[in-house]
Amino acid sequence: MLTDCNPFITVYKTARERLTDQQTDFRILLNPQLRLVIESGADRRRENLPTSNEVTAIIPDEYTDASRRDLILTVREAGRERPQIHIVNVTHAAYMPLHYVLLFPYGDPGWHYGLQLRNNNGTRQRTRLEQRTFYRYYLHVRQAFSPLFYAGRLLQQYIIDAYIACETTALDWLRLHQQNIRADLYTGLADALIREDINISDLGRRFILPSSFTGSDRFIQQLFQDSMAIVHHFGKPNFFITFTANPHWPEITDNLLRGQQAVDRPDLLCRVFMLKVKELITDLRNHIFGPYAGHVYIIEYQKRGLPHMHLLLFLKRGADFLTPELVDEVVCAELPDREWDPTGELRAVVTSQMSHGPCGLDDNPKAPCMVRKTPMAPLACQKRYPKEFTETTIIREDGYPIYRRRDDGRTFTVRKPGFPDQEIVRDNRWVVPYNPYLLQKFRSHINVELCASVQAIKYIHKYIYKGTDRTTVAVSGTDDEITRYVQARYIGPTEAFWRLFEYSTHQEFPPVQHLAIHLPGQHTVYFTDDLSPEQIANRAVNARSTLMAFFEYNRTHEDGRQYLYHEFPQHFVWKAKERVWVRRQRGFSIGRIYHCSPVSGKRFYLRLLLTVIRGPRSFKELYKVNGVRYPTYYAACIARGLAENDQEWF
Repeated sequence: MLTDCNPFITVYKTARERLTDQQTDFRILLNPQLRLVIESGADRRRENLPTSNEVTAIIPDEYTDASRRDLILTVREAGRERPQIHIVNVTHAAYMPLHYVLLFPYGDPGWHYGLQLRNNNGTRQRTRLEQRTFYRYYLHVRQAFSPLFYAGRLLQQYIIDAYIACETTALDWLRLHQQNIRADLYTGLADALIREDINISDLGRRFILPSSFTGSDRFIQQLFQDSMAIVHHFGKPNFFITFTANPHWPEITDNLLRGQQAVDRPDLLCRVFMLKVKELITDLRNHIFGPYAGHVYIIEYQKRGLPHMHLLLFLKRGADFLTPELVDEVVCAELPDREWDPTGELRAVVTSQMSHGPCGLDDNPKAPCMVRKTPMAPLACQKRYPKEFTETTIIREDGYPIYRRRDDGRTFTVRKPGFPDQEIVRDNRWVVPYNPYLLQKFRSHINVELCASVQAIKYIHKYIYKGTDRTTVAVSGTDDEITRYVQARYIGPTEAFWRLFEYSTHQEFPPVQHLAIHLPGQHTVYFTDDLSPEQIANRAVNARSTLMAFFEYNRTHEDGRQYLYHEFPQHFVWKAKERVWVRRQRGFSIGRIYHCSPVSGKRFYLRLLLTVIRGPRSFKELYKVNGVRYPTYYAACIARGLAENDQEWF
């Protein structure tokens, strides 16, 4: 069939023809060398082994001389002694039809840079067809037949390849424009502009993967800092919720094609889970646990094949669960009572979704949670199951509560891994804490924990913002953030689909407004290499940061002088295009001054002063304390009691 309908058959030779052309005896050896291992000292949360049976992509190093995903083809041309080779990269229109010949038997062209949207009436301002938009079009179910949704594992591979192609294009753009787009301090620009020979390309930092790129280390660190700003405003979060997709949801099973399983349709799985996440957020904002204040969440995958969400819920101050009775009203760690579950419907969900394991030396020593605390220690459950029986809930001063797990004889059975004809008896000690209402509504693994008593609050936030999945492979050390992001990257079909459709990977409410912190004349200026020195100087003069606009607003208005710098976004809105602050008419936002460590010197002490001085109108005003002008920000901090003078120790 392909010989008759595929246009590339007449242009390129098949693999069989290439083997036939060989003049000498040979043999083909398939010798794969890539192995996934867990090394001692690796981050088990990110660098771990997959537990799902699915197609995935592992990217050891995308930026070698010869890309591992380029197609190398031999041109069909008679009379040539040596074959002519064509290399087709991921941005070529023929890449996908040549890579997935069975999915595109007629050689339908794929995405390329020249694709344009229709603009018959001239209303479109942007007509270029984006790469992600092109692939999203093919991944929507329509009335017309599409072989994609019948392809099984090949669909998984196609989704992964499509996303990697899009991500590679984005990373290539960032890499190629590192020499064109610069972010530099204004003083550095001024020093460069007064020299006789100006070499603009020497300015700026190179190969930076910015925080605007989803999944980068800077992106994850920014989310962590934003969540800590919400903690600073509301206090500790009250609930820690983990919500995992269920492949047996009727919304998924009812839409599978004949003979399919949920693993064959990552598109369905992601779409349904995204809708469930929105529904859960709606329930939380409707005060099911108490007066809602805010939340943060992030979507993860972790090689388990199913997307899951980590969420921290903030309630308004005073809505605390300080007694065992209050805790028992919202969190349960037992099999449900027959009195409030007469049909046994909730019990069935608990035993299927909220039972830990099986794990243990006798039942399943190979479970992912079975680890050794030391090299010589025996294997033990990392989650500390089975828990101890306890008649009442115990609220600890530091840590999660010890939930009520009564020894009342209630049990259930689970199948022993590797022995389908054997069953294991479990009791309340193996039940993962849950909320009965949420569990019965969503019928999926949804772990609910009270975390207001956890003192190490940063640990919880760092746990949910640990970053993208990786594999433990040998990679070379590099200062190139783009290469460091790509190396050993592990991408599954659900993550690829989620990113391809640009579903939200995180959410913070209230939103956090980032506030610049810099010394006078050292605000960030962006420019390109094609600008003249005069144009760069003019752009630097007209640039205005949030801090400079904060001073300017206080100089010209009196209604904002009672607020601190980080309180300003609660009452004013930053207009990025005009680069000015205006009075807020609706909504709410939390301000966060960019993090600055003590080794930053002057900027660190400037940041300290901005956290205590209300309504300053200039940098110079920050030097004054009770009418006395001090020579440095450090001296002003000492005068205000914000820092100590260490000269007495010398």
